[in-house]
Amino acid sequence: MRGTEKETPLPLVQIGLGSVGQALLGLIEGREGDEFLHVGFADSDGLLLDEEGFAPAELRELRQLKEEDGSLRDFPRGQFTQLEGLEDFFIAFAGRSGALLDLSDGEGLFPYYMSSARADWSVVLANKKPLAEASYEQFCSLKNLGLKYEATVGAGLPVIKTLERLRQGGEAIREIRGIMSGSLAFIFNRLEDGLSLKEAVEEARERGYTEPDPREDLSGGDVARKALILARSLGGDWELSDIRLEPLLPSDETIDLEEQLLRLGPSLRGRVEQAREDGKRLRYLARVGDGPPRVGLGEVDRDSQLARSSGTANVFSFSTDNYRQPQLTIQGPGAGPVVTAGGVLADLAELV
Repeated sequence: MRGTEKETPLPLVQIGLGSVGQALLGLIEGREGDEFLHVGFADSDGLLLDEEGFAPAELRELRQLKEEDGSLRDFPRGQFTQLEGLEDFFIAFAGRSGALLDLSDGEGLFPYYMSSARADWSVVLANKKPLAEASYEQFCSLKNLGLKYEATVGAGLPVIKTLERLRQGGEAIREIRGIMSGSLAFIFNRLEDGLSLKEAVEEARERGYTEPDPREDLSGGDVARKALILARSLGGDWELSDIRLEPLLPSDETIDLEEQLLRLGPSLRGRVEQAREDGKRLRYLARVGDGPPRVGLGEVDRDSQLARSSGTANVFSFSTDNYRQPQLTIQGPGAGPVVTAGGVLADLAELV
């Protein structure tokens, strides 16, 4: 019987050690074997590197450090430098492929993705902002170099994977309609329960479903970025400025949030009630298909999957030549650190 050679762990450089980043470390720790080896971490302060890799005990120490709002510069081992040091690191690590992970919500990181990909490192993302900031040509260039980005749309739901599988099977995808914001899904469900807009938003914030400033959710910007990523994945040559976006509230922080909610609440309540009388439900939707992606309020049939969503569930309905009645629908938790980290881990497992 031939012996089994031990496989070399996949080196990882991880940007982001917030709730999602910490959750990923926990998931990796719970896996059997040593498939992965963290050789670098980056946070808002800088970059911590060790080409030999960080041991499991050190990863636990790093998680504790970040849970206590510490900085990577305070970690006793490894070389701490500025994020720009990633460029030199990839050059020095040439010949040994790994994966660059971005689990942050930072902006302006696309150049690091390209440097990583050119060094034959894979790029695995949960951060959707740089993909939306990039031009269509930049997006395609990175995608052609092996980008994995399942967790940017729908957290751990297999949305990108389903889209790719349908296209590989010869399906022409006519439209994707979806509820792509867990926080807005929750808010609209609570409006139907009789809460005012102000009450629904406050409850969503208290439960941790919204960003610290709910205007980031209510502006629809996050949904617009997801819609753009889906549209580009279908081959649509669109930019973020092309999205037809109908925000619930402007993202302007100079305007008092409570005043905005009180002003908008009655009219939104009226639309919720009118939809109910018409046998429909009001939802905040994204539509991707022919023409520029559209994001905003829309009515859906009461018997549809989009209407039956509850809590913070995301729903993605694919309309194709062979999936019309019923449409192919993916539904489940579309937010949360653990499910998002699970989407990243699934992409990593494919690389291994």
